[in-house]
Amino acid sequence: MLRRELLRTAALLVPVAVACAPLPVAAPTPTPVPVSGGFQTPRYVPFQGPKPDIDGNANGLPPAYRTFPKQLITSVQSPPGKGGDVSILTFTNAPAPPAIDQNPAWQEVNKQIGANLKINAVGAPDYLTKLNTAIASGDIADIFYASVIGTGLQNMPDFLSSQCADLTPFLSGDAIKDFPNLAAFPSFRWPYGVFNGKLYAIPAATITGQAMLAKGKVLDENGLNRFKTADDFMSAAKQLTKPGVQYAIGGTGSGYNSWNPLGWFMGVFRVPNDWRNDGGKLTKDIETEEFKAALAFVRSLWDTGVMNPDSPSMNLTQTAAAWYAGKNILWQNNYFSFQLAWDRAKVQSQDPDFQPRIVPPFAFDGGRVTHLLGATSDSLTAFRKAPAERIRELLGVVNSMVAPFGTRENLLLNYGTEGRDFSFDANGNPALTQTGIAEVTTFPIWKMSAPPPVLFDPNDPSFAKVASDATATALSEGVASPVVGLFSKTASQKASLLNQPLTDGLYNIMFGRDGVDSLDGLVKQWRANGGDAIRTELEQALQERG
Repeated sequence: MLRRELLRTAALLVPVAVACAPLPVAAPTPTPVPVSGGFQTPRYVPFQGPKPDIDGNANGLPPAYRTFPKQLITSVQSPPGKGGDVSILTFTNAPAPPAIDQNPAWQEVNKQIGANLKINAVGAPDYLTKLNTAIASGDIADIFYASVIGTGLQNMPDFLSSQCADLTPFLSGDAIKDFPNLAAFPSFRWPYGVFNGKLYAIPAATITGQAMLAKGKVLDENGLNRFKTADDFMSAAKQLTKPGVQYAIGGTGSGYNSWNPLGWFMGVFRVPNDWRNDGGKLTKDIETEEFKAALAFVRSLWDTGVMNPDSPSMNLTQTAAAWYAGKNILWQNNYFSFQLAWDRAKVQSQDPDFQPRIVPPFAFDGGRVTHLLGATSDSLTAFRKAPAERIRELLGVVNSMVAPFGTRENLLLNYGTEGRDFSFDANGNPALTQTGIAEVTTFPIWKMSAPPPVLFDPNDPSFAKVASDATATALSEGVASPVVGLFSKTASQKASLLNQPLTDGLYNIMFGRDGVDSLDGLVKQWRANGGDAIRTELEQALQERG
């Protein structure tokens, strides 16, 4: 999940590297789609800003820039605020910046937004506790994250409908044109914010999913441009492995379907994305024969000795270090973190010819290729109930906060004021000064939600094409989850309790401690402890969505 990925990548001590940006003018404009409750998908209106070097599209492909735009535009013509206070409850992965009276960047943000942003920034691990406390006390901020770091509130639909503003009249269909930066959101984002047929939150979502990162230099040296079948991959893995020195693949993660090789090979074996929908009847991925086949294959990698033998005890940081050092040639990560890995590979490996790349998806039998798209939102930005005029003002504030890459507002929000907080380097890219690092930080607290991403690396212009080509390939073969945007009360309450024993059991299988047949017992346990209840709730939600 994206916000969890942010937390994990923070452990690599590299700032978030996928900047926020517009979609290109050339992208198609989908027709608003009506759903139950009168809500229509907001009209997509592409941002008309600096032309990218490589176009993106409305279906999730980010535009790519080799260099920072030389001519920035203004996307918000006048301050949306009315001069009063706007309270914000947010989270941060970075140390808290200085208070506003000691922070010129924050002061300038307030000036341009036209409001006094009273920001309560909470450390990410403690955010949900803080939010629940605020709700219990009845002291909810004007703008806040209702869902963050991969988890959300229990009874989310009831809470949103009773305590939060219905955004449907303001953003549904063509109404969103009053907020141009929000209108530049790709259409796939909006279902994440819909509950009971109404739009209650502005979502920030990613759809690209898991990626297999590779040290391209070694693949090229071994004549391995791409893999065609599972057998082909196994042969290549044996070729790449030098026991005790170098392994084809390795590392574990924090979930049964992410940050470990199984998550990526689920796509190779055409496992359904989270659930399979057969006419309204749902089958969980772990219940399918395709999943068992993917699990058996990953187990065979372990048994064959092509997986790093330290994998069972490796955490994310150790797995990353093994890839940078060339001890593991392949590393399951995600598309969102590719630029982080790209830059870090050049530094940590001390190998300018590392050639980081993403392995193109393939099918175990050489047939139909599928790529499992991501199925989560990293955050839901919600608004406390208020009169319509106040909600319109607050939406204007967030519209400013999601100003696209290539705008003056985006530059201010991310880098602060020129000369004090940042300066332009020799290549024309903005870079935080030491003051900016302290006062703006790499995770500014005055930003809520996020505009569509852009592929841009200020350290290496060659990143743009490599990342764009890889992302376009994945999206062209992408399969979405059939339950995107649907809510299950049981899942919100029990997901972690269900997934942890499942993850532990699957790791035991992958790393040779239990047989593949023990999967049947794990599935039975998952179903009895809440999985079947989740299925029933999601099937009902599917039926209601129509």
